[in-house]
Amino acid sequence: MILLDTGALLGIVMEPERLTARAKSLVAMPAANLAVSAISAFEIAVKARKNKLDLKLPADEWWRTALTHHGIASIPVSAEIALASVALPPHHNDPAARIIIATAELLTAPVITSDAAFRTYASIIVEW
Repeated sequence: MILLDTGALLGIVMEPERLTARAKSLVAMPAANLAVSAISAFEIAVKARKNKLDLKLPADEWWRTALTHHGIASIPVSAEIALASVALPPHHNDPAARIIIATAELLTAPVITSDAAFRTYASIIVEW
């Protein structure tokens, strides 16, 4: 499984040219098993609500369509993930990013992200 952060998901769906060659090759692998944390749905919906992101569809419809079209699984935010995110070293201050990092750590899944702060966590593999 390969976990996408919110920015990588938006890149795949809305601006694939923003992805690096490495990210594109990982996403295109037939056995990639792409996944995204459900916290990304929250982040995307908030950005759309604040008019910082134009989805062209209601957020819930955009989310379902994007994941289905690209064959991406949604990983729920469990109590275990939430608690693990709080226990992480404070390298990253964004709670949603911390949820994604904890998800990657618990699933031992690499993360596709352009966020350099993810690399400060030795417990996960970051791809970009």
